[in-house]
Amino acid sequence: MKHVNKAYLLLAIIGLSVACTTQKRRDDLSPLGKLYHNTTAKYNGYFNANEIMIATFAQLDSQYQDNYNQILSMYPYLENENPQGIYPQMDTAIKKVSVVVNLHRPSQWTDDCYLLVGQAQFLKQDYESAEATFKYMLNEFDPKVAKKPSAKDRSKNTAKSVAEKKADLKEAQKERELTAKEKKREQNRLRKEREKRAKEIKKERARYSKAVKRARKKGLPPPKRPGASTQNTETKPEEQPAEKTPPPNSEGEKKDSKKNKKDKKDEKPEEPTEEAGPENYFLKHRPVYQDAKLWLAKTFIERDNYDGAQRLITQLNDDPNTLDIIRQDLMALQAYLLLKQNQDELAISPLEQAVASADKRTDKARYAFILAQLQQQAGNSDAAYANFEKVLKLTNDYEMEFNAKMNMAQNAWASGRGSAEDAVANLNQMIKDEKNTEYKDQIYYALANIALKAGDRTTAIENLILSLENSKNNNSQKLESSLKLAQLYYEDEDFVPAKQYFDIALQAMPDTDKRFKEVERLSKNLTDIAKNLEIIALQDSLLRIAQMSEDEKKEFAAKLKKQLEEQRAAEQAQLVNEQVGNKQVADSRSISTPALQKESSFFAYNDRALKQGKRDFQRKWGNRPLSDNWRRSTQQSASSLDEGAASDTVATVASVSDEEIENFLKGVPKTEAELTIVHIKIREAMMALGRLYRDRLQNNEKSIEILEELNRRYPASNEELDSWYYLYLAHKDLTQNAEAKTYADKIVAKYPNSTYAKVIQDPSYIVEVQNEENKIIKYYNDAYAAFARGEYQYAFSQSNAAREKFGATNPLQPKFALLSAMSTGNLKGKDAYVSALNEVIAKYPNTEEQKYAREVLRLLGASTGTLPGQQKIETDQFEVQNDQVHSVIVVLEDVASLNDCRNAVSDYNKKYHDPDKLRVTDVILPSGETKTPLIVVRRFKNKDDALKYITGIEKNAKDFIPSKFTYEIYAISQTNYGKLFATVKSVEVYKTFYDANYK
Repeated sequence: MKHVNKAYLLLAIIGLSVACTTQKRRDDLSPLGKLYHNTTAKYNGYFNANEIMIATFAQLDSQYQDNYNQILSMYPYLENENPQGIYPQMDTAIKKVSVVVNLHRPSQWTDDCYLLVGQAQFLKQDYESAEATFKYMLNEFDPKVAKKPSAKDRSKNTAKSVAEKKADLKEAQKERELTAKEKKREQNRLRKEREKRAKEIKKERARYSKAVKRARKKGLPPPKRPGASTQNTETKPEEQPAEKTPPPNSEGEKKDSKKNKKDKKDEKPEEPTEEAGPENYFLKHRPVYQDAKLWLAKTFIERDNYDGAQRLITQLNDDPNTLDIIRQDLMALQAYLLLKQNQDELAISPLEQAVASADKRTDKARYAFILAQLQQQAGNSDAAYANFEKVLKLTNDYEMEFNAKMNMAQNAWASGRGSAEDAVANLNQMIKDEKNTEYKDQIYYALANIALKAGDRTTAIENLILSLENSKNNNSQKLESSLKLAQLYYEDEDFVPAKQYFDIALQAMPDTDKRFKEVERLSKNLTDIAKNLEIIALQDSLLRIAQMSEDEKKEFAAKLKKQLEEQRAAEQAQLVNEQVGNKQVADSRSISTPALQKESSFFAYNDRALKQGKRDFQRKWGNRPLSDNWRRSTQQSASSLDEGAASDTVATVASVSDEEIENFLKGVPKTEAELTIVHIKIREAMMALGRLYRDRLQNNEKSIEILEELNRRYPASNEELDSWYYLYLAHKDLTQNAEAKTYADKIVAKYPNSTYAKVIQDPSYIVEVQNEENKIIKYYNDAYAAFARGEYQYAFSQSNAAREKFGATNPLQPKFALLSAMSTGNLKGKDAYVSALNEVIAKYPNTEEQKYAREVLRLLGASTGTLPGQQKIETDQFEVQNDQVHSVIVVLEDVASLNDCRNAVSDYNKKYHDPDKLRVTDVILPSGETKTPLIVVRRFKNKDDALKYITGIEKNAKDFIPSKFTYEIYAISQTNYGKLFATVKSVEVYKTFYDANYK
């Protein structure tokens, strides 16, 4: 018995080893081999990789926060702003299926493995690689392409006996020996069949005509035309339907029947035609060829190849063999393509089909919500209401259900089902529901929209402010509320709050938002405008206080003290909450590297400036509480304080000490000199606003308003000429020619020798000015070229002569001074060079030339042999080489941290960039006596790839270098890297070039 068991075991091992042998084709395998490869491929690598993919899709869907005030995303997993965050799991999935393909290629799961690779590349947003993978699948796994004969079949053919080969030759010879008579007989038979068929068709038509006449006489509808009567009697033989077997008594019966039997024997079963419909894959493996085509279309959309995507979608839609499981997603993809092309109304029809065909309730609910949003946007409130109602039946997500109800409330009165008052009442009722506490920000936003439709801007603004106050974790709602507030204030030309809310919107808005660039532009345009408006408001307040009597000042201080005492507890609680919230935000956004930090230019977001301003404000005004609607609260307090209205809660003047009064009124001008400074600040700010309104906002009316106010308040000021010229331009732009001529005459009469007067009298004068500027530029380029050639004496003489030739105030004088200093260094040595550079630093503060001079001085202090003047310190040494191979350099503060940081970078690359095989090295950049430690990450194909790597670090900073180390990070081309080490040896100089060309 033992021997028998051993024999069975040996046979099993031999059979398994044969099955495990990797073959080139699936057909070459035995049934046991196929079972082994299919089972091992599916339940090992592919199963584990597929589980990773399923979990990743779920993770991306769950972490995306829907913005219900915008059209919802069709595919939330596409909205991932940090694709590098999923690199590790996607790389793991690709590795697993790669092993499956290499070891079990004959299995029927090979195409599934390739599909999973393409999907992983797609989620990594490596769309180029995903496109290549899906295209390979379409070429390699097309089921309509005939397969080549297997090696086994070929070996069988080659192993035929000599007798079999002779028999094949004999049969072929018989077929060739068909006589002409037999061929003619066959042709005659076919002709007779056609004639017979033509007669039958003629009879059928005659019968049909008689039947039609009888039906007309009886008043009945005509009978259905027989299908045979529509056929063309002249159809070519190859277009005829299959010939019926000839009747037994037909000529050539025996020969034809023998031939037919032989043909049927050799005939292979026909493949199902396209009209047969999709194949049924119940209980058997389904190929994923159509899935690959669907995902390729999706990839084309992300690569903006809309024509290619539409072609694939049309092919799948028109193909009767397209599987139902593919059609479930096809119309959704069609709608997504149209939405990407901003053809929202055209997307409605495919979305209706997508709702009907989608298999999952969650998908149905999402598509129905998007459909309702599009119909609402198109003004079809009835249809929108119906689809929002459908969402309630489909979704189990409370947030979606809540938003559907809220939209139904708004669409009810828009569609005539109720009034605006009913909608407001429904929304207010929703506010009272405790379940909606975290959704109050959205309800107030909806109330604001209703108020705007009713033309009530004041109520709309109040509700938007309430929306922001109640916005806790909903960043999307914070964005929409702040942006709408900013737009309302901007339309009202109230630019200070407009600037503030634009900045809040920018903080909440991803840079992928299509509105980002426009909002950023508006915010930048309003930066200086808001700053000057605040200067005017502050200085006017100081002037009003300065004009008070001593008793009024004491009363003002007493009232202010009382207000502070009453609100101190509330203010402290609010400050604590704000500090906790700000700390959480700071912790979530903190990046220790200066190069990675993107700070707002608005002063309120500069932490040091904010704290300093708070201290200055408290010294001037005391510890005042924060509050919304600051205009009204300020006006209320100012009127109550300035007019001295009686109040039971007002503190007595005696309760305020002289020291407190001094602290409250610190900063208020007391002397004539201080008052003069206040007036100068107001004048300069008003003039700046006049320019900004016209140049930045193209708002000539506001420019005229502020400049006329400037001339009214400060006649014959230093700003008079500039203000008149801008008033002339503004009136001219508004085609107010009479007013424009008035200011033109004033300028010519009072300032006849000014540039403005010459331009007004002779418009060609501006061309002469430009020609003069061109002369200066050409002169400088000539002097600099001589310096570059080593002609230092000529460069020195030309630089010094520029002052007399073009005047000391010419715009290029700082450049001439620096060029002269550099020439001096080469002609007279180090001491003269240092002296000349110090003169540049002293004469031209806050210029690029001053920065360069300081950098050279730093290098000179560390240099012993060569003078830096013999090197080009300008950033012209570096070249813009976007398509060249790049590296990323990480600049550290001290050498001691080099090892730890290098290891951290290597770990980061292994986690997020393992397939890229990036190399990490550490080097020391010698900068005189100081040594700058660098970590170099190589290599990237071009600038875009290097910047993509840096962007990934910004989003995954916690996994990069530990926060206790300070660092800066830059991308650099291969050539510029060599120049940095060989000649420049200064990260500061490269930083200037980097800021100008890489940001």
